[in-house]
Amino acid sequence: STLGNRFPHLREPETKRWFLMNQHIEVSGAQDTVFWCNIFRRPDIRIKHHAVRYEPMIKPGSAEKIQHMMVYECSSINHELDAALDELADTTGHECSQGSLSQLGYTCNHVMVAWTKGSKGVTFPAEVGYPITPDGTKFYMLEVHYNTGGQSFYDSSGIKVVYTPELRMQDAGVISLGLSPNWKQLIPPRQKTILSSGHCVGECTKAALPPSGIHVFGTMHYTHDLGRKVKIRHIRDGEEMEPISQDNNHQPDHQEYRHKSQPTRVLPGDHLITDCQYNSFERSTITLGGFKTQDETCLSFIYYWPRVELSVCHSKPSLATVLHSLGIEELASGTDPIKIRRPFELAGKTLEWRLLNYNWKEQFQYFQHATETGTFSPTCLTRGHTIIEELEDMEYKFPIIKIPWKENSVCHANGGTQLVPKTERLISGGDIELKSEYMRDGQPNTKPIMIIDVDHYGYKGVYMPVDEEIVVQSFDENSFQTKFSNFEHVLEEELKEMEKKC
Repeated sequence: STLGNRFPHLREPETKRWFLMNQHIEVSGAQDTVFWCNIFRRPDIRIKHHAVRYEPMIKPGSAEKIQHMMVYECSSINHELDAALDELADTTGHECSQGSLSQLGYTCNHVMVAWTKGSKGVTFPAEVGYPITPDGTKFYMLEVHYNTGGQSFYDSSGIKVVYTPELRMQDAGVISLGLSPNWKQLIPPRQKTILSSGHCVGECTKAALPPSGIHVFGTMHYTHDLGRKVKIRHIRDGEEMEPISQDNNHQPDHQEYRHKSQPTRVLPGDHLITDCQYNSFERSTITLGGFKTQDETCLSFIYYWPRVELSVCHSKPSLATVLHSLGIEELASGTDPIKIRRPFELAGKTLEWRLLNYNWKEQFQYFQHATETGTFSPTCLTRGHTIIEELEDMEYKFPIIKIPWKENSVCHANGGTQLVPKTERLISGGDIELKSEYMRDGQPNTKPIMIIDVDHYGYKGVYMPVDEEIVVQSFDENSFQTKFSNFEHVLEEELKEMEKKC
């Protein structure tokens, strides 16, 4: 190579390519959101390798339809599961909610690759690689989130992974932080600033992290259309540290990986909070948390070393917090549909009615305070199971912060001279594709913010109307009832569980 001729003592690392690609699949336009899952076998290797880069491979014409792509490791829990995964690996995949794939949520939940719209991929630092081993994970799942726009189409997109037998010093890992996508996340309409927070509690990091902790070297944030700011807060023993990552110009169409010039050390017992700030001023109806593009989400992925078994560290608001934020003191039991028992002025009204008629203009500050100070239920997952069984049955309060972090106490990069990773300095051109176009943490997005058409397709079943005037003018009652009945079913199950505990 040219590099080798000019610098004989330097040698391009041996690299291989692994393509996890959909193969001319038909994506149905019958639904506005489609999740497609495809199982792949690991590369045929005899020794341990390190993945050092991944990048999107998007079919021309599909870029606007793909919201995100994920690659998960699938746990080998038993021979029956391995046989099922092996059989699925010979197919072109299915919608994630169909057939046996719908049962793989806990099995294939350890993130290897997280790609969001606008990102050009990730190159790991020179000392870090993601491990692929001959005696480790056998199967991987590609998940692609399509926004169909009501039109069917064919797609052959996916992820390319560059890997090498020349091992780096550290094994990398990825942990998903934030809010579990769930209807309990409520985004009121006509507000310029709404805050939602997801917690990774200290009990989880204490159980999952080694005594020396982990070193976070990169982050990627993920929201849907309304997201404007995302921050990962870091709390240790009552003191709030410098944020692990902070994006004050978050853009849904440009959610790039951000590399940290200095890794952040996270220790056992540290509490991490993912704060997502939204702007719903152009939206006339309430938005729920969920997986669909028209729903909202609040997630961050941290890239770190050394690798641990922690996969997911999320939370979701407790039912008590949701009800309190809506001014509901108690629900009546045994009613169909679910009705409010207290306060007196709401007695006999349905939960659906309350959501439709809540006075967001007058009560927003009360709502926001209730959601910020209310209790939440944490989630702490590893491959195929929860790390702390009793954790998900507990309700936590926001941690007490005795020493707040002051933003002006730390100097931030202002887009000046940026360090280039050692890998990039050694390699110029060639075909090994280790060049990175990631952003630095603290670097502002340069892409201009565009006005977003918040309801491209007019699906009233996703955005719930707020007041009676809107109900009369534009409410598709059948569509809403179909959507809300799903939530009522989940709510009924939660109420039954609460009654058992009482």
